[in-house]
Amino acid sequence: MKVKEVLRIKGNTLFSVTPESKLSDCVIMMADKDMGSLVVMSGGKLVGMLTFREVLRILAKRQIEQRVGPTPPFTEITVGEVMNAQPSRASSNMEVDELRKLMLENHQRYMPVVDEDVLQGVISFHDVAKAILEEQEFENKMLKGYIPTGRWKSPIPDRCLPGGVMRVAVVGAGIAGLACAHELRLRGCRVEVFEKSRGPGGRMPTRWLGPVAGQGGFDHGAQYFSAEHPVFQRRVHEAAESGAVLPWEGTVVDLAYNQITPRPASSPRWVGVPGMSAFGSWLAKDLTIHRQTRVQKFFRKNGRWTLETVATSGAQASLPDWDFVVVAVPAEQAAELLVESATLSQAARVVQSVPNWTVMLDFEQPLVVPFDGAFVHDSPLGWIARDSSKPGRQDSERWVLQATTDWSQQHLEMASEDAGHQLADVFLGLLGIATSPTEIRAHRWRYSTPLNPLDVECLIDRDLKLAACGDWLRGARVEAAWLSGWALGHALDIASPVAV
Repeated sequence: MKVKEVLRIKGNTLFSVTPESKLSDCVIMMADKDMGSLVVMSGGKLVGMLTFREVLRILAKRQIEQRVGPTPPFTEITVGEVMNAQPSRASSNMEVDELRKLMLENHQRYMPVVDEDVLQGVISFHDVAKAILEEQEFENKMLKGYIPTGRWKSPIPDRCLPGGVMRVAVVGAGIAGLACAHELRLRGCRVEVFEKSRGPGGRMPTRWLGPVAGQGGFDHGAQYFSAEHPVFQRRVHEAAESGAVLPWEGTVVDLAYNQITPRPASSPRWVGVPGMSAFGSWLAKDLTIHRQTRVQKFFRKNGRWTLETVATSGAQASLPDWDFVVVAVPAEQAAELLVESATLSQAARVVQSVPNWTVMLDFEQPLVVPFDGAFVHDSPLGWIARDSSKPGRQDSERWVLQATTDWSQQHLEMASEDAGHQLADVFLGLLGIATSPTEIRAHRWRYSTPLNPLDVECLIDRDLKLAACGDWLRGARVEAAWLSGWALGHALDIASPVAV
């Protein structure tokens, strides 16, 4: 057995802190979560481990110091002062026997698993013992299946075998839906994705100016994304190796009252190449996706689901015999689709999405501006970016403007042309630019960002075989959407409560 198999059984949920975190806060977290270790991260990389051993050592040291004189209070101690800054590390391809030996030799109960400087997870002695026990139980089941008749009978459920494959329909080809579909496909399910738009990626699109991708375009949805969770980091690095994403090295600042303050990134700002839509397209590879096909509703018949769809052309279809349906669309749309489950539908209705007006500007000449992206304060604009500064873009001067939530809500029903010109005027005035853009385009995102996500991984109604994932569950970030779909792909194989 290899270490990566232990991680698969254990799962990849990790809690991380920074060297600047207060030790007292970490102790409370460890007690609340009933865990014996925390990974210490800085700049997206592992810099140390904090376990109960380090906590006990500093407590003992403080007790000794108090007997001979004054000592700083416990609440002032930071993680960086006490952490193990040089923990032994395992790799995902290491044999478990080798891992056990390493843990014993170094008296290290918690072992970080790192591949090429990317943290994959943490394994404890308990995790190793549990994985070995489950492996032995599986072998015993296979032996028992063979002994009575002399013929082997698989302990794997029939639905995972040829002729018993689970059919899953995923509604929505955004980041969450793509992540879920990928995980289910890896588990042997037959998965088909239904997307009302022309391509996958959801709110990570690129509007191309020419007939061919890469001929200049605008990222008019998500502007960039970060990767903090080890599982998502691994996926992003795979995309980077294929050339689908690259870090954006542009200068990003805070802009307020004509004051420019640098805003350095704590981790890489990733973007799709040659446009943000490239990441969604990469995630969609090897998946069956029905594009420009809207799922209007679905209903149960003889214990299975039937989908009612309509294509952009107007063609309607009734698609029967689905074992499971996953809904991966914004909360307001999910609430209407999930009506067969009162629990799931009501959960979706609790979440409110806020709109956003996005404007795309073309200029003939480069603008003399000392930054490439800015978080704008005290303005109708909340974000501006030189879109053409991102890697893999065609040389030209293209800017993307995103209005604040307040402005977007107040002008939600404004004509697209009017919204575009108003926000373009704000942009030119903000930067003191006299040059007018050669072209102005505006796009209204009616469901841009969840205002009050539920703070759960995903939702599952196991009786109805109906589930939901998306950023309205876990949080309003690209990474959160992906992790929600990834978690649902794993959770469908295990027993768990409705909220995971």
